[in-house]
Amino acid sequence: MRAARGVLGLRGRLVAALMLMAVVTLGVAAVTVLSPLERRLRDQEVSTVAATALTAGGSFADLDVPDLRPTAPDLVGLVRELARRTDGQVAVVDANGHVIANTDPEPHESFPEARRALLG
Repeated sequence: MRAARGVLGLRGRLVAALMLMAVVTLGVAAVTVLSPLERRLRDQEVSTVAATALTAGGSFADLDVPDLRPTAPDLVGLVRELARRTDGQVAVVDANGHVIANTDPEPHESFPEARRALLG
Protein backbone atom coordinates (compact mmCIF):
# COMPACT_ATOMS: atom_id res chain seq x y z
CA MET A 1 0.00 0.00 0.00
CA ARG A 2 2.83 2.35 0.89
CA ALA A 3 4.45 1.71 -2.46
CA ALA A 4 1.32 2.76 -4.35
CA ARG A 5 1.05 5.99 -2.34
CA GLY A 6 4.70 6.65 -2.88
CA VAL A 7 4.32 6.50 -6.67
CA LEU A 8 1.68 9.26 -6.77
CA GLY A 9 2.72 11.16 -3.72
CA LEU A 10 0.68 13.95 -2.19
CA ARG A 11 1.19 16.28 -5.14
CA GLY A 12 0.08 13.60 -7.63
CA ARG A 13 -3.06 12.80 -5.64
CA LEU A 14 -3.96 16.50 -5.39
CA VAL A 15 -3.51 16.97 -9.13
CA ALA A 16 -5.62 13.86 -9.84
CA ALA A 17 -8.37 15.08 -7.48
CA LEU A 18 -8.39 18.54 -9.12
CA MET A 19 -8.53 17.01 -12.60
CA LEU A 20 -11.43 14.77 -11.58
CA MET A 21 -13.24 17.76 -10.05
CA ALA A 22 -12.71 19.78 -13.25
CA VAL A 23 -14.06 16.97 -15.45
CA VAL A 24 -17.15 16.51 -13.26
CA THR A 25 -17.78 20.28 -13.15
CA LEU A 26 -17.47 20.60 -16.93
CA GLY A 27 -19.79 17.64 -17.44
CA VAL A 28 -22.47 19.10 -15.17
CA ALA A 29 -22.12 22.54 -16.79
CA ALA A 30 -22.43 21.04 -20.28
CA VAL A 31 -25.60 19.13 -19.42
CA THR A 32 -27.09 22.19 -17.70
CA VAL A 33 -26.34 24.64 -20.52
CA LEU A 34 -26.62 22.53 -23.67
CA SER A 35 -30.11 21.13 -23.10
CA PRO A 36 -31.91 24.52 -22.96
CA LEU A 37 -29.70 25.84 -25.75
CA GLU A 38 -30.63 22.93 -27.99
CA ARG A 39 -34.33 23.47 -27.26
CA ARG A 40 -34.05 27.19 -27.99
CA LEU A 41 -32.23 26.54 -31.28
CA ARG A 42 -34.90 24.04 -32.34
CA ASP A 43 -37.69 26.52 -31.50
CA GLN A 44 -35.88 29.25 -33.43
CA GLU A 45 -35.47 26.95 -36.44
CA VAL A 46 -39.19 26.14 -36.45
CA SER A 47 -40.04 29.85 -36.23
CA THR A 48 -37.71 30.66 -39.11
CA VAL A 49 -39.17 27.93 -41.33
CA ALA A 50 -42.72 29.05 -40.50
CA ALA A 51 -41.90 32.69 -41.28
CA THR A 52 -40.28 31.70 -44.59
CA ALA A 53 -43.31 29.58 -45.51
CA LEU A 54 -45.69 32.45 -44.70
CA THR A 55 -43.60 34.83 -46.79
CA ALA A 56 -43.65 32.40 -49.70
CA GLY A 57 -47.43 32.06 -49.44
CA GLY A 58 -47.90 35.24 -51.47
CA SER A 59 -45.89 33.78 -54.34
CA PHE A 60 -48.02 30.64 -54.36
CA ALA A 61 -51.21 32.74 -54.24
CA ASP A 62 -50.06 34.55 -57.41
CA LEU A 63 -50.05 31.29 -59.40
CA ASP A 64 -52.83 30.77 -61.93
CA VAL A 65 -54.94 27.60 -61.86
CA PRO A 66 -53.13 26.09 -64.90
CA ASP A 67 -49.87 26.47 -62.95
CA LEU A 68 -51.14 24.13 -60.24
CA ARG A 69 -49.97 20.93 -61.92
CA PRO A 70 -46.85 18.90 -61.13
CA THR A 71 -44.94 19.85 -64.28
CA ALA A 72 -45.74 23.59 -64.27
CA PRO A 73 -42.40 25.46 -64.38
CA ASP A 74 -43.61 28.29 -62.11
CA LEU A 75 -44.79 25.87 -59.42
CA VAL A 76 -41.67 23.72 -59.66
CA GLY A 77 -39.50 26.84 -59.39
CA LEU A 78 -41.35 28.11 -56.31
CA VAL A 79 -41.16 24.72 -54.60
CA ARG A 80 -37.43 24.41 -55.28
CA GLU A 81 -36.76 27.97 -54.10
CA LEU A 82 -38.68 27.42 -50.86
CA ALA A 83 -36.84 24.13 -50.28
CA ARG A 84 -33.52 25.90 -50.81
CA ARG A 85 -34.41 28.74 -48.42
CA THR A 86 -35.68 26.44 -45.68
CA ASP A 87 -33.16 23.65 -46.29
CA GLY A 88 -36.01 21.16 -46.06
CA GLN A 89 -38.55 19.15 -47.99
CA VAL A 90 -41.42 21.09 -49.52
CA ALA A 91 -44.69 19.57 -50.69
CA VAL A 92 -47.68 21.34 -52.20
CA VAL A 93 -50.92 19.48 -51.59
CA ASP A 94 -54.47 20.08 -52.74
CA ALA A 95 -57.55 20.21 -50.48
CA ASN A 96 -57.80 16.40 -50.58
CA GLY A 97 -54.23 15.88 -49.41
CA HIS A 98 -52.94 14.79 -52.82
CA VAL A 99 -49.42 15.91 -53.68
CA ILE A 100 -49.23 18.40 -56.53
CA ALA A 101 -45.52 19.19 -56.28
CA ASN A 102 -42.83 17.79 -54.04
CA THR A 103 -39.07 18.09 -53.62
CA ASP A 104 -38.85 14.53 -52.29
CA PRO A 105 -37.60 12.02 -54.87
CA GLU A 106 -40.37 9.61 -53.75
CA PRO A 107 -43.48 11.54 -54.86
CA HIS A 108 -45.94 8.75 -54.01
CA GLU A 109 -46.21 9.98 -50.44
CA SER A 110 -49.55 11.42 -49.33
CA PHE A 111 -50.23 13.91 -46.57
CA PRO A 112 -53.53 13.12 -44.82
CA GLU A 113 -52.60 15.58 -42.04
CA ALA A 114 -52.65 18.39 -44.62
CA ARG A 115 -56.26 17.57 -45.44
CA ARG A 116 -57.17 17.62 -41.74
CA ALA A 117 -55.37 20.93 -41.29
CA LEU A 118 -57.21 22.49 -44.23
CA LEU A 119 -60.56 21.30 -42.88
CA GLY A 120 -59.80 23.01 -39.57
